[in-house]
Amino acid sequence: MLGYFSALGQVDESRRRFFTQRSGRLRQFFELYKASPEFREGGRAKVRESPFLELLRELPLGSDGTVTFPGAAEVWMVAKGAADASRLARRLRRKVVPEEEDEILVRLAKTKFQTPTGLRSQVDKFLAASRI
Repeated sequence: MLGYFSALGQVDESRRRFFTQRSGRLRQFFELYKASPEFREGGRAKVRESPFLELLRELPLGSDGTVTFPGAAEVWMVAKGAADASRLARRLRRKVVPEEEDEILVRLAKTKFQTPTGLRSQVDKFLAASRI
């Protein structure tokens, strides 16, 4: 638990506020931290870079403290398979509630894909798109 709160202590105030805003969110992201490879190593290695830490450091937030999803939140829901094109078009401009933000981010963190250089997290794609 100390490693998780240490990681949160290294991010800026707006991101720290986002990740600690609700107890459910705090718990969900702690569970993601525990499932990350660096935690499974028993904390022996000094980890400075990982998809989870990048998410903590670089999560794109708007001035209102909500996640700024590249394109729209619904674009990142499509990969889940829950939305078809017509439903997506109807929902595209509505405000996303915190529970939906969490659901999307947790799913991105848990979704892995194979590349020639190894297994990667969907967070990598999300953060790359947010940097553009």
